[in-house]
Amino acid sequence: MKLLRFAPAAAALALLGWLAWPRGAERTDDRLTVVSPHWEGIREEFDRAFVRHWRQRTGRSVRLVWLDLGGTSKCVRFITAGEPGAHRADVFFGGGVDNCLELADKGYLEPVGLPADVAARVPLELGGFPLRDAGNRWYSACLSSFGICYNREVLRRRKLPEPREWEDLADARLLDWVGSGEPRSSGTVHMCYEMILQSYGWERGFGLITRMAGNIRAFDEGGGGVPRAIAAGEFAAGGSIDFYALERVIQLGSDSMGYAVPTRMPVINGDPVAALAGAPRPDLAAEFVRFVMCEPGQRLWHLRPGAPGGPERFALGRLPAWRELSAEAARQLGLTDPYAMKGLGGWDGKKNGRRWGLLNELLGAAAIEPHDELRRAWRALVAAGLPEAGLAEFGAPPCGEQEFMRLADWYNDRSVKAGDKNAQVAEWGRWARDKYARVRKKYEGRAPGRAQ
Repeated sequence: MKLLRFAPAAAALALLGWLAWPRGAERTDDRLTVVSPHWEGIREEFDRAFVRHWRQRTGRSVRLVWLDLGGTSKCVRFITAGEPGAHRADVFFGGGVDNCLELADKGYLEPVGLPADVAARVPLELGGFPLRDAGNRWYSACLSSFGICYNREVLRRRKLPEPREWEDLADARLLDWVGSGEPRSSGTVHMCYEMILQSYGWERGFGLITRMAGNIRAFDEGGGGVPRAIAAGEFAAGGSIDFYALERVIQLGSDSMGYAVPTRMPVINGDPVAALAGAPRPDLAAEFVRFVMCEPGQRLWHLRPGAPGGPERFALGRLPAWRELSAEAARQLGLTDPYAMKGLGGWDGKKNGRRWGLLNELLGAAAIEPHDELRRAWRALVAAGLPEAGLAEFGAPPCGEQEFMRLADWYNDRSVKAGDKNAQVAEWGRWARDKYARVRKKYEGRAPGRAQ
């Protein structure tokens, strides 16, 4: 609900940020504007490497203007705020495959051809997960898995097992010890929740998410903060993308920190790079895409700072999209090579893209906005011994999956008034609060095992 209200403001702030970006005294020949949720290290290393590449190739200087609007979802909303083919930015870098599938379908991305030998290094798909667009509108620059980051020391102190599957995060013994970012602003967090829904099915998955939300102390902005908080001992575990978790494992050691990829429908996602349709500098945008996908750009992802061809200051700790380099990087980083991962398949990327926006709204209305009420109901159920009937009522979604997909298409229709969309989200909010109040009233103070 809040996203719909603030989308125009977010776009306006982004434009103001672009206009107010610091200008150096040194004049440059060219400028490239990149919309990206990537963190500082990736921006700095690719900025430096591309500036050098452009100078060597053309003899010209270039300045990259990076627009980080506070997460993937906000970047996508900024891009789609205007009509396709009329954008003031040049490149979208990062943000996940599903967003690029949607942007490509809506005409926001421009095809960029790669040299044949480069394109051959990245297959069209891996275990059913698309890695690049058949029409050359986007390419996965690096690959990631999604899983569970956990603090071994905290778990040992609380005499709890290490979590391996998503359902482990709904264990009532983890009450107040699960961390989560905000799915409405973080593509990483959103993917974790979508993975749960697709892995367990709509009804069971929604119930699992609701119970997890009962264990979550607070929803923090962004996806990178959760592994940091887990490393600091504030939480025991939480969903994470591999490189955020890996950073903490490397920092503190594997005796203290761990990361597990759930065996139930493991998901591989790419972080793409794409030129925006109607970019002010289309040739420069296309050259940036090619640089990221060619060997010099690919090696930046995993080589250590100072290594020949590697980054200068930051270790990026990512798996390149190139098949050969991915295996090399996985060995170096202590991760599973996605190209060798077993059990891949079953993921529906089109479904994810189709319901992305509305699922964010449902998660906000059903779990995040009424989080206090949800947690009170969850505590009542835990104290009552987790009665089956109570858990079923507590975790029930507002509608079936078929109806939700119909609503997702309605929500994506630009001709539908924002007020009508807000009204639907508000109705879910009322439904959720009523449900949690009803469950709490029914089970609060009830002793475990008491007849229902």
